[in-house]
Amino acid sequence: AQGMNAFLYCCTHGWTSAVELLLRHNSTDMLKHVDSCGRNGLVLASCYAHKGVVDLLVAKDASSVSCTRKAALEKVSINDADLHGRTPLHHAVMVRAVDCVQSLLSHRYVNCFAVDQHGRTALHEACQR
Repeated sequence: AQGMNAFLYCCTHGWTSAVELLLRHNSTDMLKHVDSCGRNGLVLASCYAHKGVVDLLVAKDASSVSCTRKAALEKVSINDADLHGRTPLHHAVMVRAVDCVQSLLSHRYVNCFAVDQHGRTALHEACQR
């Protein structure tokens, strides 16, 4: 896809060790980068059912701790959506990645009621599958 960098490529392929290494060296830029469809690393890992990467990135969730503005920039939000309004939870449900869905739902700040551009929640997607 257009706009891919090394970090997004590693998230897409589930290379947890490489994602961890890249984050150690430049987490601010990595976590905020999106591809041409507006998908960040967490959305991509969810799209491709890579639970290890999902867990690693969820641990860096900005909404999970009260932090300074600078610290928040070095984190990803579990509810970040792509250009279609789909969150990581939407994508994990759409590909039937049960382990990723469970991991995302176990996070206290996940928004189960987030709607995409068509007004559908992750539950709507699950019912269609």
